[in-house]
Amino acid sequence: MENPPLSPTCPWLLLAEEKEQKSHTRVFYNLFDDEFYNFKLPELAGKICIGTSFRWLLSVGTDFQMNLFHPLSKHQLSLPPHPYVWEGCNRNFELDPIDYSDIFLYKCVLSRNPWNSVTHEYDRDCIIMVVHTNYKTLAFTRPGYKAWIDIKCDSRNFYDITFYKDKFYAVNNHGDVFVCHIEDDIAFAERIAIYKENEDYIHKYLVESSGDLLLVSRIQGGTHYQDN
Repeated sequence: MENPPLSPTCPWLLLAEEKEQKSHTRVFYNLFDDEFYNFKLPELAGKICIGTSFRWLLSVGTDFQMNLFHPLSKHQLSLPPHPYVWEGCNRNFELDPIDYSDIFLYKCVLSRNPWNSVTHEYDRDCIIMVVHTNYKTLAFTRPGYKAWIDIKCDSRNFYDITFYKDKFYAVNNHGDVFVCHIEDDIAFAERIAIYKENEDYIHKYLVESSGDLLLVSRIQGGTHYQDN
């Protein structure tokens, strides 16, 4: 469809592709108007998709190729192959792309729109950061790079990452917050806040609200809100 209604404050949800679906149609749900929209997107056929910034999607194909794809403009940017996949293949592990995407790719965030509408070229200053591998570590790449670069850190098991005021921030499973320092191809994450762990939480998120960066905890059960 052309010129779909877009709300700058409410993200769209991409529904999972139906099995044996041959029309190459992907369905989006708009929370703002409570409507479903169908888009013919053969570029995403048979691929697992992860939502990222600026209305881009990170897609992983059955050949383990990773791309950034914009469903409205149809721009597509090829990313380097995932190092963990190739390491596994060299060891004769049988990896399924569906299992791979669920286990080894957790989050993707962009520092800016990778497509420059003025020059009509991909912006090589854009940083693409992911939480990946079964250890949930951090890595980044840029348009035109041939490989992913690991971000050195004394922690792992990161739950979330975000880009806030020109810097990447990450939170681990303990609730500790890190800021990522990236200078050319050298990167490391520095712990800047330690959170007193609550055993009842099941996930943590970094959220920007009213200009502030907030740490949000999702609590398991409702015991904290019950009357004594």
